[in-house]
Amino acid sequence: MKLFRGQINRLSLKNRLWTLLEKISGPIRIVGILMSVLSMHLLVVRPLVDRVGQLESELHGIDTTLQKIAKSRSTIRQTNSLLENLKSQHEELARARATVHQLQILRKEIASEAEHIPEALESLKRLSELSDYVFQSEVKRYSQLPAAVKEEVSPAELNPVSVPIRIQDMLSDTDLVIPDPIAPRIVTMPRKLIPISQQKKLK
Repeated sequence: MKLFRGQINRLSLKNRLWTLLEKISGPIRIVGILMSVLSMHLLVVRPLVDRVGQLESELHGIDTTLQKIAKSRSTIRQTNSLLENLKSQHEELARARATVHQLQILRKEIASEAEHIPEALESLKRLSELSDYVFQSEVKRYSQLPAAVKEEVSPAELNPVSVPIRIQDMLSDTDLVIPDPIAPRIVTMPRKLIPISQQKKLK
C-alpha cells in the first residue's frame, strides 16, 4: 500500500513538473526569440547601420569636393593659361639669351677688328706716299724718254698702269702690309688701259 502511494506521488510530481514546464515554455520561447533578435541587432544590424552612415558621410564629402571642383573650373583654365604663358616666356627668354650671346660674340669680333684699324690707316698712308713717290718718279722718267718712245706711251696711259705696276714691284721688296680689301684695287688694272708695248710683253 505504501509502495503504491509512493508511485502515485512520483507520478503526480512528474505531472506537476510537466504542467509547469508547459506553462513556462511559451515565455521561454519568447525570451529566446527576443535574445536572438537582440543579438542579431547587436552583431549585424548595428555595425551595418554604422557603416552605412560612414559611407553616407564619405559620399557627402565627395559630393562637396566635386562641387568645389566644378566651381573652380574657371580657376583651372586660368592656371593652364598662366602655365602656357610662362612656357612661352621661357622660350622667348631662351631666344633672347641666344641673341645676347651672339651679340657679345659680334662685339668681341668688332673690337678685335677695330684694333687693326690704326695699322690699316698707317698702311694706307704709307701706300699713298709710296704711290705719290712712284708717280713722280714715272713722270720724271717719262720726261727723260726719247721722243719716239714718248709718242708710243702717252702721259694719260702712264698713270693708270705704270704706277700700280711699279708699286707692286716695290712692295714685293718691302715688308709693307696692305689690307686685303684695298690691295686688289691698287695692283689690278683693266687690260684695255695697258699701253700697246705693255700688252705685247704680257702676251
